[in-house]
Amino acid sequence: FLESRFDGIQLFEDTKNILECFQNRKIGNTPIVTGVLTNWGVKIERILKKLNLENHFDIVVHTDKIQSYKPQKEFFEFALNELSLEAKNCFHIGDSFFDDALGAQNRGINGIWLNRGNLIYANSDELNHPIFTNLNDVVVYLEDFLR
Repeated sequence: FLESRFDGIQLFEDTKNILECFQNRKIGNTPIVTGVLTNWGVKIERILKKLNLENHFDIVVHTDKIQSYKPQKEFFEFALNELSLEAKNCFHIGDSFFDDALGAQNRGINGIWLNRGNLIYANSDELNHPIFTNLNDVVVYLEDFLR
């Protein structure tokens, strides 16, 4: 969702639709619960506040909060437990194949890989969901999937 620039952190251009879904807590007509799960540490809280996004998420989980990190199962389980959600009913969207998409999938969560760098891994075909290069396509996919 974020990119670093010489002038600080800013949102990628394709984040508007998905952030609107998060703010409204709906994908299409399906109610959702939202969260940020990041290995960035506590600085993510300052970044979300700076970007006026702190109210878009029901939970923010970072490495400084629980002393664990993605792709460890404990990291994902903490968020699931805090929100009282079952893994099979959740999606995790992330830009790391191993930490996000595969890490979530190995925990039973629907892992979606946002492959902005057009990387290719030998085991990319292990993912249960398509690989995306932008968030607008993820929103369309989730709308169709959740109908």
